Amino acid sequence: MSNANKKSRQNREGQVRHLPKNSWLYFILAVLLVYFLVFIGQPLSEGAWCLLNDYMGYYSAGQIMNTEGASAVYDLDLLAEYQANLYLACGHDPSNIETLAMLYLPVFFLPFQLLALVDYPVSVVFWIVINFTILVFYLLFFTKELFGKRLSLQALIMVLVSIPVFRNFIHGQVNLLLLLAMGEFARALMARKDVKAGLWLSGLMIKPQVLVLLVPFMLIQKKWKVLRSFLIAVVLMLGVSYLVVGWGGVIGFRDSILTAAKGGGSSHYELMVNWRAVSYFIAQFSGLGLGRIVLIIGSLVTMAMTLIAFRKKIEVDSPLFMVALLGVTAATTLVTYHIHTHSAMILIPLLLYLNMNGTLSGKLLNFWFLTPSVFNFLQFMVGALVVLSILPFNFAYFANFPNGLVLFVLNLILLGWAITQARTKEEESLMLSM
Repeated sequence: MSNANKKSRQNREGQVRHLPKNSWLYFILAVLLVYFLVFIGQPLSEGAWCLLNDYMGYYSAGQIMNTEGASAVYDLDLLAEYQANLYLACGHDPSNIETLAMLYLPVFFLPFQLLALVDYPVSVVFWIVINFTILVFYLLFFTKELFGKRLSLQALIMVLVSIPVFRNFIHGQVNLLLLLAMGEFARALMARKDVKAGLWLSGLMIKPQVLVLLVPFMLIQKKWKVLRSFLIAVVLMLGVSYLVVGWGGVIGFRDSILTAAKGGGSSHYELMVNWRAVSYFIAQFSGLGLGRIVLIIGSLVTMAMTLIAFRKKIEVDSPLFMVALLGVTAATTLVTYHIHTHSAMILIPLLLYLNMNGTLSGKLLNFWFLTPSVFNFLQFMVGALVVLSILPFNFAYFANFPNGLVLFVLNLILLGWAITQARTKEEESLMLSM
């Protein structure tokens, strides 16, 4: 072999050896980012503004509050009428579209009264830009305040292409508030500002079902100031909501919740991340009875396991406290009755914090953020190949697999990790005390 060929081979081998350690991660992030941008950008560029169907519901609620009065915001017939008009304006047939029920306290609709004053396409762009800007700046702020350094570009992109964030943008959802409230709640707790922590905890009332285990956890931790501040804020929210919609609106709110609990109101089990989704999936093959048994037993066991694991008071400055908070929040997504993939944004601040302080491994972090997105991308590709008749039709089953179950499994893993950490710390404490 000539000297020139040897030198060329050595250069190529050197290039391979000096590839970035996480080159596979960069490739996945690049593919998912392009997928994300195309999936959102193409329909909007073609005028398919109804892609953000949840935001369409919020916008129609804002319209109703502006034209019909706030008390009518839970009227399903009115919502159906206004949403049908929006679908028609987008060039879609609304006859087969399920009406989006509004399952939020009236106080949270007040911003949408302003957003409904402009044309729907303009309002959609406002909503996307506002959410994207606040999300990016908050994550940079959150990590800067806690660690003195901003979140890396790689980690930021990983957050943006994660399924919870992706779904939040695709549907025009409101889960940014869950992320903000959880992040600031955790920061306030660590700073021992319990009153402030309680106020931020009340921000989770936009989806009160996420409090099902967090409030008991605060009771176990004897965070009385947090709970007192939280209760005062909740009472004020309820009072303002009542003043906004009156008794008729309260009744409408109750009816909307009952409708969703029975499976209506855009429940969409396939996008849920809880035992309810598991039971629905099982019921497709084994009947409704077995599905309900799985739902009840799975939820009760998960709740009991979580509260037993974190039954002792933990000092806020202990490394275990934030681990416990992550475990309790992950368990909440599993047991609460109505929660979708996008609401898992509530876990993001806790995951980033525990990773940056060295408690949560980078592998587990990457696994949680990227696995559902890769699975969703593969579903899309398989579905496209089936439509093009490149793959046989039976592959459509994979394309239609309820991808919320992927995040369900990952959150179950997070809960298991948190419980394992708690046991390890407890055993270490016992060894030191002997």
